Amino acid sequence: MGEYLHEAFDRLSVELEAPTTPNELFVRYAIAAHTLYNFAKERNLTQPRLPWNDLSMCVTLIKQIRNLFAHSIIEPKWNITERYRLLYEFDDISISLIDKHGLDFDFGQVGGPETIFALRKALEDRI
Repeated sequence: MGEYLHEAFDRLSVELEAPTTPNELFVRYAIAAHTLYNFAKERNLTQPRLPWNDLSMCVTLIKQIRNLFAHSIIEPKWNITERYRLLYEFDDISISLIDKHGLDFDFGQVGGPETIFALRKALEDRI
């Protein structure tokens, strides 16, 4: 993967290991999600392929996480189009966005901050 992706995840790793404020962690998480999405976009992988497969699920979930920070990095909120209000299941990931639309974000909704690393691995394994 590109050097920018490694750099973004190195910074996020430091944030997860050291005590941080929630705002700092949100910013790092938003950067990581945005970077992952851009990596997929550069490879023309951002349009879901139907029927859903693991790659489409992975990229779409990354996009939903990226989107929740679009209006406020400090106070992220889910804004999920109805067609993407799904249960995302692939590899060891199982995240339901069925009922998250309109809710404030917290890391428990996605299995914790570490989930972004599992999404990175899932994307890398499929490219």
